[in-house]
Parts: sequence; C-alpha cells; structure tokens
Amino acid sequence: MLAAEGEEPRRLEPGDLDLVPHGEDHRLSNQPGTPAPRIDELRHEQVSERYAILRHGGGGPATGLVCGAVRFDHPAAHHLIKLLPRVIHVEASTSDHMGMTDWMQSTLRLMAIEAKELRPGGETVITRLADILVIQAIRSWIERDPVAQTGWLGALQDQQIGRAIALIHRDLARA
Repeated sequence: MLAAEGEEPRRLEPGDLDLVPHGEDHRLSNQPGTPAPRIDELRHEQVSERYAILRHGGGGPATGLVCGAVRFDHPAAHHLIKLLPRVIHVEASTSDHMGMTDWMQSTLRLMAIEAKELRPGGETVITRLADILVIQAIRSWIERDPVAQTGWLGALQDQQIGRAIALIHRDLARA
C-alpha cells in the first residue's frame, strides 16, 4: 500500500510505478493502518555514496521495490512540478500504451541489477534510467488526466504552440 499525504491509500500491484512529485510524506506498507518505519531507520547496505540497498520485514513473501529521489534543476521543470498531482500512479496492468509495461519493467529490472552490482558507471546508468522513468510517468499522466489537457500543459501538446514553447525553453535569453 502507498499512503501519501492527502491521498487515499492505494494498493500497489507488481510492476506499478508511483511517483510522488512534490516529495510529500508517504508510507509503504503491506496493508492499510500497518505501522511503517521511517526509511532512515531501516537497516541498509550502503553500496555507494548515493545508493543503498534496504532490507526490511520478515515472515511474509519477499517483495522487491525500487525507490529513488529525483531533483529537477531546470527552471521550466519547477513550473511543471507545480502542476502535477500529489501522486502519479502508472498501473502496469493498464499502461500498455506503446508497450509501456514491457519497457518499464525492463528498465526497473536493469536499475535493480545495476544497484546490486554497481559496476563502473553504474550510478550514472541508474540516474539516467530514473530520469527516464520520471519523464515517462509524467507523460502518462499528461496523456490521461483531463487537468493536463488545459493551460500550459495543453499548449505543449499542440503541434505548433508546443514547438514554440520548446524553442523558448531551450534559449530563455533569446528574444
């Protein structure tokens, strides 16, 4: 279960991808109401300065989870983040638009392998894959949520206006 601030708890199914774009408090548990420890209290194996493998629980079936934090530094990204909902939920069972389920699962598996083995360049691979997953989750939300069909995001989807906005964002100093 994912319980995010201001949202109803949501059951996560294998392969689902959830994005909490505002970094608000959220909890992962096996069922509603189950106490969940803070992530910084969990036993972990520090793989590198930026990555760790967490192990928690016991008694039940093993569950694999890939979690991460992504920071957006570009000014245009800050405007986009303000428009996003508290949680973006991409269901593996209903997200087969353009084979999204297959590539998403493959990407998550590759991230997990890279985190376990951390070969040369592994941190860069994990970071880039996380960036791609976040972008695809946001795209999924834009495609299916009516809120994203209006205003600035709606304009981005228009062929001519979207191209003009993209050109402006590439070079903000240009007239």
